Amino acid sequence: MEFKNISHIDFGPRDARHAATHDAFNEDLFKRIYVDPFGIDKRDYYKGNKSFVFGLKGSGKSAFLKYMEIEKRSSAHTRFVYFSDSLQELNGEGGGTNILATSTDFEGIENYDEYWQSFIYLLISKVLFESDHSRHKKLLQFVRGQSSGDAGGLLKGILSKAPTMERWAAEISKAPSFKLEGGFENIANLEHLFSSVTHILSERPPQKPIYLFVDELEITFENKAQFDRDVNIGASLVRIIRKLNEDFRSKSIPVYICCAIRKEVSERILGGDSAKIVSDLGNEISWQRTSKVNDDPEFAHPLLDIIIRRIFYANRPGGRFMSKEDAAGVVKQYFPFFNARGSGRFTQGSLLDLTTYRPRDMSILFNEAKKIDGKRNFFKADTFKRLIRKPLREAMWSDYTEALRSRFSARQMEVFKKVFFRLPRRFKFSDFLTALDDFSEDPDMAEMLDGFKATDWANILKELYVLGAIGNIESGEVVDERMLFYFRGYTDGLLINRNVDIIKQSAMFDA
Repeated sequence: MEFKNISHIDFGPRDARHAATHDAFNEDLFKRIYVDPFGIDKRDYYKGNKSFVFGLKGSGKSAFLKYMEIEKRSSAHTRFVYFSDSLQELNGEGGGTNILATSTDFEGIENYDEYWQSFIYLLISKVLFESDHSRHKKLLQFVRGQSSGDAGGLLKGILSKAPTMERWAAEISKAPSFKLEGGFENIANLEHLFSSVTHILSERPPQKPIYLFVDELEITFENKAQFDRDVNIGASLVRIIRKLNEDFRSKSIPVYICCAIRKEVSERILGGDSAKIVSDLGNEISWQRTSKVNDDPEFAHPLLDIIIRRIFYANRPGGRFMSKEDAAGVVKQYFPFFNARGSGRFTQGSLLDLTTYRPRDMSILFNEAKKIDGKRNFFKADTFKRLIRKPLREAMWSDYTEALRSRFSARQMEVFKKVFFRLPRRFKFSDFLTALDDFSEDPDMAEMLDGFKATDWANILKELYVLGAIGNIESGEVVDERMLFYFRGYTDGLLINRNVDIIKQSAMFDA
């Protein structure tokens, strides 16, 4: 087989959610390159035992939900729901299974529990209207009446503030009027309305199961009021998904709701009961480093396996499923330094340690390497050892900044970056404060530093530890394997004391 130059290989986007909902989404390729994360059984979600998947930004939550949506599509009615600040519905290869809801729906909403229950019940009604409206005419007639005002219209107040649901209700209202025996009892309030919908569904459940896969809500730091509002919206969504799934299971209604939640968001904002719901009814997506990446030359870490698959199918588009021998051939051709001897050797572990063990990092890493080795049909070890380091650091830092924008202001992150990049790979917190003090002599920097305390900078360091940008190592220790990183399974948090050094992850310093 003639191997293509690296410039012809697609190493994937940084945003898997955007790719999965775009018109040009190649679903067949996605299914071939998808790899399950460690320790998660999708059957737990299909059976209703689990409802949530959480993980760091870029850990593959959207891809996990999208793969489940595709996998269940042949035997169930499925929808993949995601949020943006615009309103449209995309029809991809899945026949309209992508649902885009506008985040402007939340403006003017006071009771988020009522909003989410209305949202989910209307979406279920929309699915049944599109798939089997004659069987569910009682439900559709009821929802239409409550949406339009014919029966008191208790949903009208919410719909008037929620463009997404207003459009769904308008679609349902186009259904032909059905003659029903008997009428509906008077509905006193929204809680009564929601229980009535559940009762109607239990009387005549869908013939095919319904699976709703709800992608994560973005939490953005703008001001305290905006942040507090986003906190309440996210916590409400978790509570309502738990409540509805429990109601559906108890009444044997085959509707299943699965939701993605960012770990760094859930830990920070979903306090108390909501945090317990996520941990009890969810799984964390993790791609933690294993010693086998160095010790077993025939083992390909799942993240590298995704890259190997991308290379293979770029060389054989539409070809058969990749065999073990095919994978070995790709590694031999494109990563010759894995089996080299002496100074030319660069292990799989060393390559992966340039990332924080997330699928998004792999796309960033190999798209940067592609700029250097694009005209070759193999990667050079020096690309990863030296040439890629500065652009990779900037690309990775941009990603960290995006992940932290829900807690820290752009001004604080700009100051932190200037100090952090000035420090060596190993440093103590006291070194950071000393460097910060040096910057304070600059008038512009002094103004930017105003109002921040030492604990504010320590909190950024602790968040960067969770993201994988830094780790801990005992002062004086020189063995790399004794560095404590979150992606190596050391999840207790960053230690800041005089006997422990803070150490930068491999991509965060120039070689």
